[in-house]
Amino acid sequence: MRGKQHAALGVLVGTACGIMAFQTPAEQAAFAAACSVGSLFPDIDLPTSAAGRVLKPVSVLLNRLFGHRGFIHSFLCAFLLGAGLYLALMEFLPSFAAPVADGFFAGFLIHLLQDSCTPNGIRWLWPLKHSFHVPFIWCRRESMAKYWILTFLFFAILTAGCFLYTHSI
Repeated sequence: MRGKQHAALGVLVGTACGIMAFQTPAEQAAFAAACSVGSLFPDIDLPTSAAGRVLKPVSVLLNRLFGHRGFIHSFLCAFLLGAGLYLALMEFLPSFAAPVADGFFAGFLIHLLQDSCTPNGIRWLWPLKHSFHVPFIWCRRESMAKYWILTFLFFAILTAGCFLYTHSI
């Protein structure tokens, strides 16, 4: 996947799910913004990515330590960053801790899901060496058209799931 697909899905799912899951416009906007950032963040381990260019020294260090699609592209990293963000925000902005941390975590997982549809997949269970990828033959070759189609399908599925979840509570 490329940054445009990550950003598009982060913005779209963040906006739709933020509206469904939170009451106030400020919480909805915070969730959407955090989801957008979270959907780009895992590529911080690649210095040429959008996130890597913004934080170049951090990106170079992370790339040297873990490589691209190593620890940063794992569920463990998503969980640790989401939990750390929540705890930090509970100290300084408690009313925004949930929408921001949840949005960042959701965006991060969206990124990992999208990267699972690439030929090499990702190491969801880092430090285990096994890379997971969607087992469809359709995903075995890189194609921008396929990635945009998957982005739309993920948007539909994730938004429907968010709708069903928020309306079942």
